[in-house]
Amino acid sequence: MKQSQVLQDYRLNLLKVYKIIREAAGMLCDYDKSERAQMLRDAQIKQELEEATIKNLAKAEGIAEGLVQGKAEGIVEGALEQQKVSIRTMYKNGFEPEMIAKALSLDLSFVLDVLEK
Repeated sequence: MKQSQVLQDYRLNLLKVYKIIREAAGMLCDYDKSERAQMLRDAQIKQELEEATIKNLAKAEGIAEGLVQGKAEGIVEGALEQQKVSIRTMYKNGFEPEMIAKALSLDLSFVLDVLEK
């Protein structure tokens, strides 16, 4: 084989190797980009899940607080209504407003207001 042919074959082989190396480098870049992109997507999904969890917890706390407050208000209203019923019943049974107030430990003005309505 002639020396010029050997050099030409060597150059062709170098070009093939160079082309393969460039393709491999491109594939590594693409892989690196896709891995980074996946990591960014995973981080974004994690952040969205954390935000949704925080929102759901806040919502649940709000609902629980509302239920507790509503129950407390209902208990107070029920107790107040029971006092009014007791005042009216005692009055119908002949008790004087002063005696009702003393027996139920209430202000006389409250007893009189209930009896007027």
